[in-house]
Amino acid sequence: MLKDDLIQKILHEYDEKYSLHSAFTTKQEHLICELLHERSFAPHSVTSRVKTRQSLQDKLSRPDAVYAQLSDVTDISGVRITTYFSDDVDKIAEHLDREFEIVKEYSVDKRKTMDADRFGYLSLHYVAKLPGERLKLTEYRRFPNLLCEIQIRSILQHAWAEIEHDLGYKTRTAVPQALRRRFSRLAGLLELADEEFITIRNALTAYRDKLPEEIKKSPATITLDKLSLAQFLKSNPVAKNLDTTVASYFGATLYDDDRALENDLIQMNFLGIKTISELEASLQSNRELILKFSKSWIGSLGESQIVRGISLLYLGYVLVAQSGSRDYALRFLNEGNIGGEHDEVLKDIFTTYAEAEVEF
Repeated sequence: MLKDDLIQKILHEYDEKYSLHSAFTTKQEHLICELLHERSFAPHSVTSRVKTRQSLQDKLSRPDAVYAQLSDVTDISGVRITTYFSDDVDKIAEHLDREFEIVKEYSVDKRKTMDADRFGYLSLHYVAKLPGERLKLTEYRRFPNLLCEIQIRSILQHAWAEIEHDLGYKTRTAVPQALRRRFSRLAGLLELADEEFITIRNALTAYRDKLPEEIKKSPATITLDKLSLAQFLKSNPVAKNLDTTVASYFGATLYDDDRALENDLIQMNFLGIKTISELEASLQSNRELILKFSKSWIGSLGESQIVRGISLLYLGYVLVAQSGSRDYALRFLNEGNIGGEHDEVLKDIFTTYAEAEVEF
């Protein structure tokens, strides 16, 4: 059969089976998302696509194309998994290897096959089909022998691929001589960045794991950051007691909020409180004032949930009120990302503090 006739034959088969491949692709994407969620993988994204008719025609028309039927084309259905870290690529691949039937002769790990001086994105390409046990399920029964290309790559590898595609240069020889060195340097920088992000992630994990013991042993050496503050609020008896008591005034429970932690850090930094020991000492020495202030401030308001670290906000109010400076207090409100009409809040802070101080 002439090549043009064969191409038309395969395209006709594509037209007839497009809806089947489209349904299969959607099912594959949803299944992969479920499998990743089941193992607590949290990739940046999972996307899918069905190869367009024009793209298929272009592929079939290549001089080296040797396709006899549609099933010979292994990437009609495609799913792309983009991870935050490059070492997650292998972890996800290992999991998918157990859940799908991987067609090894069509699968390729471009991270291993590409030469160091070659341009192109580094990613793992699996060609997979549903295993027999899953094909017995009603929702998958109509997809026997259908293939899906699964690409797994990091977000930086993805960025390289997208920019490379937009520039239109996929091989070293295609790049103008004057720019080849820049391409090589950039590829090396992205690879280094992938490795550095892994190192930073691992260092943060190790730091977080050591924090409980370090805070107990030497609080004066632990500077306030999001991890140390979160650990302090959950484990320090003074902070826990203050938060729980303030929440009880609302009849509320405590919840955690990353954004609130960041504001707490900004506010403590403004007040000159830089370490765990300084924060504990300030909370301890102002404990009764904080409780009296917060009880008066809350009044008759009712909330079902209060953010953990609420006592830090009232510590800030007490400290700026103690300064007696409206300008200092206003800067605290502005720089500490505290909402509301600031003139009214300022008035309430000084009035409430005066009442709490009298009681104290």
